[in-house]
Amino acid sequence: MSQQELFNRLREKYPVLSYEEYRITEDIGKIYIHFVYRLGPDIMFQHEINLLKKGFTQNLSLTDPRLQSAAFQLGLIELIRYWKLTCSPRVILRAGALLSGQIAWWKKLFFCGLQEFFHIHSISTDRDHFMRLEVASSKVVFPKADLSLAEDKQLIPVGGGKDSIVTLELLAPFQAHNLCLIVNPQKARLESARIAGYSSQDIIEVRRIHDKQLNSLSQQGFMNGHCPFSAFLAFLSFFVATLFGLKHIIVSHESSANEENIPGSGINHQYSKSFLFEQDFNAYLHQYLTDDVQYFSMLRPFNELQIAKYFSRLSPRYLEEFRSCNRMSGQNSWCGKCAKCLFVQIILYPFVDEKRLQAIFGRSLFSDTELLSIFLQLIGADPVKPFECVGTREEINAALSLGLTCQRKKKGRKDLPYLLKAYTEKYQHLMMNDTQAQEVLMVYNNEHLIPEKFSDNIFFTALYDLKNP
Repeated sequence: MSQQELFNRLREKYPVLSYEEYRITEDIGKIYIHFVYRLGPDIMFQHEINLLKKGFTQNLSLTDPRLQSAAFQLGLIELIRYWKLTCSPRVILRAGALLSGQIAWWKKLFFCGLQEFFHIHSISTDRDHFMRLEVASSKVVFPKADLSLAEDKQLIPVGGGKDSIVTLELLAPFQAHNLCLIVNPQKARLESARIAGYSSQDIIEVRRIHDKQLNSLSQQGFMNGHCPFSAFLAFLSFFVATLFGLKHIIVSHESSANEENIPGSGINHQYSKSFLFEQDFNAYLHQYLTDDVQYFSMLRPFNELQIAKYFSRLSPRYLEEFRSCNRMSGQNSWCGKCAKCLFVQIILYPFVDEKRLQAIFGRSLFSDTELLSIFLQLIGADPVKPFECVGTREEINAALSLGLTCQRKKKGRKDLPYLLKAYTEKYQHLMMNDTQAQEVLMVYNNEHLIPEKFSDNIFFTALYDLKNP
């Protein structure tokens, strides 16, 4: 059976997925958000998000309609993980109501956020027909809210990689008003925040618990694939900001996230990190939810190469603790076999000495012959970029070119490892001269939503550092 046939068969067998309810509860140590989804008459999904109280001051009570609204929205984005099991043609909302403009907005998010999922499974569909979102609730639409925020405070999601670390450092002047948000706490995430000067009482810890049936159904032949995680993080951050009265949600998405994996296709693994989503999410907040919260990326003016250079100049403790590999995130390690690991080695190559790079991964990934196909995808020799959060083809070739220039100055081109030797011998047309590569380091992207309060002095400092060897 083809994936298209499976898609059609599952939609026929499971024509409806419903969002039944959400509720917010608490005990002495945690706040819980429970969601219930129903697939057909027989399958119920129980989904939970909980966060540690730690004595944080709540801006709203758990029963406040403004917080209830944020929880309902969070349940909508979590629904996507269960929808893709069967791609049911009808999604029925019983937990709450939406306006027609909100329904159109959510359909766009689902469709664009699942473009990779449709591509990988060779599914042919379109925005009009992939899903119908229907309201079947007697509840009224939550009105746009005044959150009555007394002062500016920031929420910074921290993922344990170089990007959120750079954001923490750029926002050091505002540290007294910053809180970190960590989902499913792991050593790299917690240590990143602690190295940046944040204590446990500055870190909001959240755990996300999926229904156990997700894995078993996937093993039984139901569909599975990529979900727009950063869109979930945006709505989770909004719930947390509403609960604790935080005005700014500051994420760490660089300009590189805008590039498609397949040129001209509209397919972008990083769609929910793109500037398009950032604009759409802000518009949704301000049109339907509240004018009091601003969502923006601190790194939008910069590209991956610039961020890597800036990161390399921070405390060496970050190099020891940061982690970006999705395959081994649960083990707080690097697999050394995926596109993300190889990309991280490439982007740090011009700025971190060889011994320290090898210490990060336990070896030189440039010597691994099994990584050639991924390497060709990253440099653009293969037209399809890996479906991972990696930089643009231009940034990757600039990093390799700068790194090779540094290596020539040190010891010539003798004994280049396998991937770099292949690059210099077979893909010279992709290499850049020093001037071209340095230009990539000097680009400033003016398409961002950063308030002047954060941009004035910070970017002067960051760009000054980038201009110096």
